[in-house]
Amino acid sequence: MTLSNLFKKNFISQKMSLGDDKNSTLEFVSVLLGPKSYIQSKTDLFIPISENLVKYFVVNLHNQYRYITQEHLNKQNIKIEELENRAIQNVTKNILENNNRGLNHGTNNGVHMFYDKNNSFELYSSLILNPLLWKEIFLKVTNNSPVFCIPSKFMLALTDSQNKDGIKELKRLADVQVGKNIEETEFVSNQLFTYQNGEIKLFQE
Repeated sequence: MTLSNLFKKNFISQKMSLGDDKNSTLEFVSVLLGPKSYIQSKTDLFIPISENLVKYFVVNLHNQYRYITQEHLNKQNIKIEELENRAIQNVTKNILENNNRGLNHGTNNGVHMFYDKNNSFELYSSLILNPLLWKEIFLKVTNNSPVFCIPSKFMLALTDSQNKDGIKELKRLADVQVGKNIEETEFVSNQLFTYQNGEIKLFQE
């Protein structure tokens, strides 16, 4: 079963019980990226990043993924900042633990690809929300001038903004992923982005 099919199969109604309490919600929450046009029909709790890119939250309990809504936060007295911080920590921890304390990484012509090779629901695209990884890894491999694409939830590709061939490759990767007709639950964006002063922005050539 593909990652996208597994992801879609394991989503259950957001109306079902989220978790027993605040602690269990924070323990199992993850942050995901996706198009606003899709997510706004699924949950009322999402945070815009760019025009059609948002971050949102799910909780994973026994391989069942549930959207977190504003109602859940209100009932469990969870602040959005606390939820997001824990979600980023959880996603990063999951990937590191599945890859012997590292990130699965490949390089081709100056393009650095980070991706899930284990079919383990490793949300590599969400790593762009971790400022520590930008400081320690992503900015270093792109000479502090990053351009990146996140066509699927399980993939992140970056290059230096001065690498014209690398930017062409990012566009190709984004187009290839879209061309595969990946599931809506897996798709993130076919646009290119940059990271400047701690903010994610659309890349302008």
